Amino acid sequence: FEEKGHPDSVLTLLRTHGFTDSQISSIITNYPLLLVADADESLAPKLKLLQNRGASTSELTEVLSKVPKILRMKNDKALGRYYDFVKEIIEADKSSKFERLCLSLPQGSKQENTIRNVLVLRDLGVPQRLLFPLLISRSAHVCGKERFEESLKKVLEMGFDPTTPKFVKALHTVYELSDKTIEEKVNVYKRLGFGVGDVWKIFKKHPSFLKFSEKNISNSIDTFLGLGFSRVELAGMVKRFPQCIGLSAETVKKKNEFLVEKMNWPLKSLALFPHVFGCSMEKRIAPRCEVIKALMSKGLLGSELPSVSSVLACTDHMFMKKYVSKHDDKVFVDELMAIFTKDALKRDALVDMIKQENILCNIQIQGISTNNNHKILRLVYRFEYNVTQELYDLKSNSWKVHPSPSAKVYQPYTGISVKGSSYFLTKEKGEEVVGNAFFLLGFDFTREAFGPRLELPYLSDGREEYTKVLSALREEKLVVLLRRRVYTLEMEIWITDRVEPNAVSWNKFLAVNMATITGFKYLVYARRGLFVDEEKKVVVFSEMTAYGPHNKTWSCIIREDGYLKKVDLGEECSSRGPFVCSYYAPSLVQI
Repeated sequence: FEEKGHPDSVLTLLRTHGFTDSQISSIITNYPLLLVADADESLAPKLKLLQNRGASTSELTEVLSKVPKILRMKNDKALGRYYDFVKEIIEADKSSKFERLCLSLPQGSKQENTIRNVLVLRDLGVPQRLLFPLLISRSAHVCGKERFEESLKKVLEMGFDPTTPKFVKALHTVYELSDKTIEEKVNVYKRLGFGVGDVWKIFKKHPSFLKFSEKNISNSIDTFLGLGFSRVELAGMVKRFPQCIGLSAETVKKKNEFLVEKMNWPLKSLALFPHVFGCSMEKRIAPRCEVIKALMSKGLLGSELPSVSSVLACTDHMFMKKYVSKHDDKVFVDELMAIFTKDALKRDALVDMIKQENILCNIQIQGISTNNNHKILRLVYRFEYNVTQELYDLKSNSWKVHPSPSAKVYQPYTGISVKGSSYFLTKEKGEEVVGNAFFLLGFDFTREAFGPRLELPYLSDGREEYTKVLSALREEKLVVLLRRRVYTLEMEIWITDRVEPNAVSWNKFLAVNMATITGFKYLVYARRGLFVDEEKKVVVFSEMTAYGPHNKTWSCIIREDGYLKKVDLGEECSSRGPFVCSYYAPSLVQI
């Protein structure tokens, strides 16, 4: 800033109108140019206009905190119209049931097209954080009519999830490019050895992929080939990291020279991890590599360099844990920390993270052996699912440690006891995401060991995000709720007709379509907690709605005939935590 007059006056104006510090922080983060606006001549009159139209302090601060850029509008009518629209969406999204909005607007106006298109996207489940920026966007892809509808249809047919940023980026790309231009771009990649199917797979990973010009694509290809990469390697690199096509020749050559010539990593290593070309040289590549060189000089990493991905792919605190903080020599650790980051605040934050990771998390669940001896299984795990298995025998009053299970507990709160044995949703350690990735693992308290892999009712492969909630029925049967999170609201409840640590078989209990019951297209995530009444065909579970200003948790009661009742449990604080509802209901005698 040339002078502080404008920023200070803007902050003062916002505070006098009831904005909290957190709201002001959100506003400035989303619209930093507001700080250079004229508080008296520009902002104050707009705030007064909105107040004169009946906006309360709480309403005004909530709406403008979410869409501060509407304050840049110079036309009073447009400002009022967009403000009212945002307010209606915010209020409607607070409801437990989706509400469609119908607004009367000037026919054929740009505003009518924009608001109509934003409403269509809202109906599809595009969340507020992605929706509101489109409302005040100057981009043409939300201002058109027929072209918008055609583009939207294409993007939906491609299978993009409306709740993700990629959906909006894909819509923008498809809207901007004509069918002829898209065909030309695909042909460019075909000439470089890509199949049509490969091109569209890459597009789904990085929708801006088709925006690159033919010249840009050719220059990028020539740069990588000139550095010694083969065409086969380059094709694999683009599939893994499509953004490498848009990088400048100078950036690519600089990083390649450092990693190959100074660090001695072979080109093949870079080809297997092309994401390195998108990493910051100053913030990530150079400091981490300097740490590796320091460790190599002291012989602490053996004779071979660690892989490029193990050094550059992990987060800062994981790198620090793996290469910096684990050493006994505290003076040397301090030296490595100074190399790794010169920012004292960042250094302290990373140290705190490492301390937090060393906090143990316990999963304790009770079971009974065949001789009626009660035991407690405890799985103690740290970050990265480093699991230790311990067993407490009440008869001998002692703990003993067992080898860790061959599979990792997928969710730490999914341990369920049935017929004296315990069952967990699990995933193989290090297993690639193919085939039936998630399954059950049972613990036999008589044998004091985990049994073999037990399959879920239908394929739950890691490429499809399935909601999985495990529960029990009268401590005699296992119950599982399964629903694919993306592209469908169909949900199935399965109950075992046989369950043992070494065998399981399932029967479908209930199948419902949540879209039919709720009447809206928003994704509904079944969460922790599941209760089933087998005789009355009633299911109770907790869910989180993905729409609205915050994630909200509800308790849902559903029947096969489409009956639905929802109870608001309040705002979701964390995606991890205890059961919201339990499958166990004690009798009056027990109470």
